[in-house]
Amino acid sequence: MPTTRSSRGAELGDTRGLRIAWLSLDPGRPGFAERLEREARRQTGAWVLHGGEIELWHGGWKEVLAHVDDLPFTFGGAARHNIANALAALALGSAVRLPLEAMLRTLRHLGTTPEENPGRANLLDVGGVKILLDYAHNPHGVAAILGVASNLAARRRLLLLGQAGDRSEEAIRDLARAAWQLAPDRVVIKELPEMLRGRPPGEVPALLEDELRRLGAGDEAIARADGELEAVRQALAWSRRGDLLLLLVHTQRDAVLALLGRLRAGGWEAGEPVGR
Repeated sequence: MPTTRSSRGAELGDTRGLRIAWLSLDPGRPGFAERLEREARRQTGAWVLHGGEIELWHGGWKEVLAHVDDLPFTFGGAARHNIANALAALALGSAVRLPLEAMLRTLRHLGTTPEENPGRANLLDVGGVKILLDYAHNPHGVAAILGVASNLAARRRLLLLGQAGDRSEEAIRDLARAAWQLAPDRVVIKELPEMLRGRPPGEVPALLEDELRRLGAGDEAIARADGELEAVRQALAWSRRGDLLLLLVHTQRDAVLALLGRLRAGGWEAGEPVGR
């Protein structure tokens, strides 16, 4: 486990005298097994993803705990950030002596619906359109959810994108660059009136649009909306059966979920008017 130093040279995260839990999504990386063996006397084990399985390695033995296919929130292994979260939860729970089987049972039943995990990788089918709704709001989070979106079959892909005003220009452009990795057919750029945070209206969407155009997005690929709910309505109006809408929703999640629920309950189909 690496340590860092402050500006005064003092070590932060000093692990001397502590027991260590190791986590890895790539335990085959050079040096990992050797480091585990070298520190075996003071480690509590390694919680790893290995060949699609979540395993516990300790003292020369390995125990298979679950397969990613048994954990709905991993999307068959595509949501690697969620696998990393699961490894950390297992390690922490084990450290405070939570029963392993109880933790695994919870992970097996943790799904992706708004009722189970609201606003976090919620996958819905509405009128023949796949909708992946998530709170991702920075380049790292966007990259993580794109790992899920890119593994979902789709005829076309739309991305809903916006950012709060208290980010630097470079951070806002970084978000656009991360989002463009999906190669979306359309991007709806939303204003966030509740999160202007010192910037004038329109400035953040303009920065996002400028960066997307610099990356190659044309007129047909970009739309603007004055608010989050309006942006979702635009996305639904554009969609057709077989499309994927990646909706990064921040301030109006409940209103968006309510709209989607009404459309599903009313039998809405892609290509029909969305209504109000």
